[in-house]
Amino acid sequence: MVSVTYVVGCACAGLAGALLATQSGVNSTLGAAVGKSFAAVVSFAVGLGALLVFFAIDTAALGHKGPTPEGAAAAPWWTWVGGFLGAWYVAVVIIFAPVLGAGTLMSLFVCCQLATAVLLDSMGWVGFKKRPLHWARLVGLALMLGGVVLVTYFDGSPAAPPPPPAPGPPPSQLPPGGPVADGRALAAVKPPLDGASDYTSVSAAGRVTLALAAYSKESAASAGATTDAKTGLAPGAECGGGGSSSGSGRARDCQGTKGSADANV
Repeated sequence: MVSVTYVVGCACAGLAGALLATQSGVNSTLGAAVGKSFAAVVSFAVGLGALLVFFAIDTAALGHKGPTPEGAAAAPWWTWVGGFLGAWYVAVVIIFAPVLGAGTLMSLFVCCQLATAVLLDSMGWVGFKKRPLHWARLVGLALMLGGVVLVTYFDGSPAAPPPPPAPGPPPSQLPPGGPVADGRALAAVKPPLDGASDYTSVSAAGRVTLALAAYSKESAASAGATTDAKTGLAPGAECGGGGSSSGSGRARDCQGTKGSADANV
């Protein structure tokens, strides 16, 4: 049958765990206000005051045995350094609680506490009674580790923002050194595509297609306006007038026309 002391001990242990989680937030908030190291000193000073009151009640009111020189001398050396372990806990809480959050911080604490406790029980270290290691305890540790992973991974942190877009030319212009045809860069154009009035909504491939079409029209217009280098006339024009002229006559007329053009120059 479970004793009353065992039940009370379980309840107090659960309450201590809840208070530890709350203490992490209290100490970290104080550290942000007055400094981390001073917050740790305040935490231990307040704890020392509370423990002195408990010592007085325990020895004076309840009549329990107090310390004796013989008992202090018989204690192992490592029994006097427990305060350093508590100081480490308080310092870690003050420094890392704002970064990790209460859930991640306490889940790591609890998981490592449980794993260490199972090890101490199985080995009988630091004053604990040796207890055989059962496979069920290992399963419990594995489940606890899974809980830590879930609590840590789904901690409610916002997702990382997407990387900024790579810098590029304005959407209304073709990039420098862009599509080139016949040695000349294509000019940027802004005609509608399939009824779209906003040129910026046209894809890059669409802009290239429009630029090629504009360049073709420009080349055709330039070819029609450019005079032939030999005859001085537009391409396709007949030299010497009527279509009944012979080939040799047309050639002589073209040469004469060319000579006239050269003289004018």
